[in-house]
Amino acid sequence: MFQKLSTLDSLNDKLIKFETTMNTFVKNVDKITKRMNDFEKGMEFMNDKFASSKIERENLTSVSKLQTELVAVTQDVGQLLRNFDQLFERHLDLQTRTMRENLVFTGIPLSHPFETEDIKALISRLTANETKMDPPPIEFHRAHRFGKDSMDKNKDGTTLFKNKANCLSLQNFKDREAVRSAASELKGTRFGVNEQYHKEINDRRKSLWPFFKEAKNKTEA
Repeated sequence: MFQKLSTLDSLNDKLIKFETTMNTFVKNVDKITKRMNDFEKGMEFMNDKFASSKIERENLTSVSKLQTELVAVTQDVGQLLRNFDQLFERHLDLQTRTMRENLVFTGIPLSHPFETEDIKALISRLTANETKMDPPPIEFHRAHRFGKDSMDKNKDGTTLFKNKANCLSLQNFKDREAVRSAASELKGTRFGVNEQYHKEINDRRKSLWPFFKEAKNKTEA
């Protein structure tokens, strides 16, 4: 009987030890499971970061490509603007050449006694009477009024007459210079004779005029 009780006690101790071992094993398994869960979460986080980093790299690549394309487009636009400027200058040069034989007469009123005559006859009479050209006035291709009307006024502010510029196209540059030279006789009168230029050229000449006057004054000083 005593031996049986001793055997039962021994079995009970073994069962207690086994239970303790199993409890420890379960705890260890729980710890391992928790660590595995944490590891999986960490891997998911790393995967998310990797995916995000990949998208960012792709975006950076796209931005880099766009920047490269923008530089190329900017260069193309710059070249187009330079070509346009060159084309404009050539166009301006051609227009200036077509005006090479032209002169602009000012101060001829619209209410002139010879207004019923054509503009050619009007300017011919002006060059003959006012410039006293010798030989007589040179033949020219065409003449016409252009631009806006303007008012010439007396010193007291009253209107003297309505005025409009007249363009005269001579046969050649030599004839133009002969008329322009004879136009010095018009100094002190209401009439004027000037070379015809494109508006862009006139604007450039006006902007340079102060520098010309300054240089001239320094030379004369």
